[in-house]
Amino acid sequence: MKIVFLLQDTGSVYGAERATIELARGLRSSGIAVHILLIFETRLGDERRSLIDAVSAAQIPVSRVPTSYRFSRKLAAEIARVLRLEQADILHSIGYKADVHGCIASRIAKIPQVSTVHGWLFRPDLKEQFYAWLNIRAFKHCARVIALSHFYEKLLREKGVPRVERIPTGFLPQNPYGKLRPSKPFVFGILGRLSWEKNHAMFLDAAANLRGGNVAAQFLIGGDGPMRDEIESQIGLLNLQDDTEMTGYIEAGKFFDRISALVICSRVENQPYVVMEAMARGIPVIATSVGGLPDLVVDGVTGFLVPGNDSAALAGAMKRLCDSAQAAAALGMAGFEKLKREFSHADWIARHVSLYQSLLK
Repeated sequence: MKIVFLLQDTGSVYGAERATIELARGLRSSGIAVHILLIFETRLGDERRSLIDAVSAAQIPVSRVPTSYRFSRKLAAEIARVLRLEQADILHSIGYKADVHGCIASRIAKIPQVSTVHGWLFRPDLKEQFYAWLNIRAFKHCARVIALSHFYEKLLREKGVPRVERIPTGFLPQNPYGKLRPSKPFVFGILGRLSWEKNHAMFLDAAANLRGGNVAAQFLIGGDGPMRDEIESQIGLLNLQDDTEMTGYIEAGKFFDRISALVICSRVENQPYVVMEAMARGIPVIATSVGGLPDLVVDGVTGFLVPGNDSAALAGAMKRLCDSAQAAAALGMAGFEKLKREFSHADWIARHVSLYQSLLK
């Protein structure tokens, strides 16, 4: 059996990309041949090689199909050509651009298409709404559509998407740090693309609220993106320069080495890989109660859930962690145990293998 994964080469490696690479590695360890095919938009330039370098570092066969258009039948035909060349049995697409082109390519190559839904942004933007509509149409032609969370499983079914199967991303945690993190200064970190849906404004408002209460804490913002200037401006307006650091792109391991707790205050999320990485390290998580986040974070057990866009509630949860390093460590270890118990890496791989085999029958 051979699986070809198709996704867009944005040049960056975030949660969806890391999860896809880990899935491909797990399948290969199970004796299944894999290949990762990247849609490369030439207008973005060839200097952004983070993704292809990460795939190569994982020793997974990878190639790129170039295109100068956002959508192109010629691109779909080229993808189909590669599928035949690789003798693929199944095409597994990730992301709306891969889903739409894969829908056409899989028909040409006469093989089943599977898609994993990592989520939409739900921006109040006509272009984004059009892309979501197009994505839904593509899903309806897939042999299977994989939802990672209860939230997206319900949403897809409501949208009329057939053949939906929920398979949460698995994770392979090593031993957590297992040590008490220093209580002063307590470092809160947020990691991800600097974009609208991540709601960094809520994080900074809560930071200002916390500092106004004379709570000793520092704040780390990891990642890069289109809202960098706005975030820097808000840091200045709130007079948080001495307590806040923006790292730009940073490796996940280096980021987690520096924080005491992870904050994720997104407007919408599916099953964010960054939360699982924190849980794997025994780091408590404060999250907004949106999308698939309640699947991961149990309020008062592995961290705290707060209402969306409520910076006062977020500041209150942050203060509770600052007040007791022992309680924070206990929450982190409970998260580690939940990850091991409910998000097994072996089960994740086995369920994908079973799904692929059922389609080939």
